[in-house]
Amino acid sequence: MKRLSNDEYRQTFDAIASCYDEVSNGYAVWRRSDILVTWAQGNCLEVGAGTGKISNVLKDKCPVVAT
Repeated sequence: MKRLSNDEYRQTFDAIASCYDEVSNGYAVWRRSDILVTWAQGNCLEVGAGTGKISNVLKDKCPVVAT
């Protein structure tokens, strides 16, 4: 199996970024959001926030920084 370079990974993710929300599992995103809102306290950092769906839900409860 060929190992992808960082540039190849970047190209792959860049190619799906515009339709990520359409192809991601909406139920899974909803469940993660539901759980994280329950746990969230103080300032929150979301690493790998993608399109920001979870950060958008968290922002109503606490300050969020998303990367």
